[in-house]
Amino acid sequence: MKSCGLTTCDPKNYERDTKMSPERSAFCPFVKFWLWEVHMRGGKTASFLVGIIAVVALLLGAMAYAWLATPTAPKVVLPDPNAYPLLLWLGEKVEGVPEDVSQADTETLRAFLAANGKTLSQIHEALAMESVVPVEYTAAYQQSATNNVGPLKQVARLLWADARLAGMDGQPPEAARNYVTLIEYAQKTSRGGLAVHLLSSLAYENLAWEALHELTPLLTEEQSENFLDQLTAIEYREPNMDEYLSRDLALTTAVQGRFATLMARRAMQAQTAAFEKSIAETIAKNQAAREQAQQALRAR
Repeated sequence: MKSCGLTTCDPKNYERDTKMSPERSAFCPFVKFWLWEVHMRGGKTASFLVGIIAVVALLLGAMAYAWLATPTAPKVVLPDPNAYPLLLWLGEKVEGVPEDVSQADTETLRAFLAANGKTLSQIHEALAMESVVPVEYTAAYQQSATNNVGPLKQVARLLWADARLAGMDGQPPEAARNYVTLIEYAQKTSRGGLAVHLLSSLAYENLAWEALHELTPLLTEEQSENFLDQLTAIEYREPNMDEYLSRDLALTTAVQGRFATLMARRAMQAQTAAFEKSIAETIAKNQAAREQAQQALRAR
């Protein structure tokens, strides 16, 4: 009896049984062993081998599907210099924020603005620069992204207080100008970011559009035209929800892996759909407020 590595072959049929493939020399001993088993033992072993191949094929197919089904985040080019890190740092310097800016009286708002006068000036300087959220696809960034929204909200509250106080002091043009600044700020601190950045900016942007709409009857025709020009100058862009969600998904994928992300996404499909619906409704509400304000300005 001759040896073919892992089993024993019939001398008469050795050459025939080991020439099942013209490239047999390239097969590893394991594959050669299974070819021999299938040939010598017939149906049961063949079925077992087919089962193994099927399982491996399914796993490879699932991995390939996970790779293809997970979209890549759109590339974002960061400006140089980038105002976003500066605005984030300035947000950490804001102090004495009223519990509710919308209900604060003039004395409270004036004290708040006086305590943050230098910071407010630096915010206006930063807004003269381009700003894009520098998303990093790492576990550390995933943990810090939500925390970073806090300081950004402090800046928004300071700008909001500045606009409210101007309106309460009977200065509609100044108030409208400050609300346009708040809209610009919301745009610049969400551009290129995640869904959490978008939701935060939409809240303040919607507030500013509604306030601007209410102020329009108090503006002259010339002032209204100037504000329309300012809104054009800040390069207002309607948010693309799919881009924000794709970056969220790419971040999760980078941290957890494609296959795990796909499985989690399937399990949380209903929750994800509800979240996407909430964002879509917020965007629609913001768009309606924007259109009303712009139409009112044009009507002047």
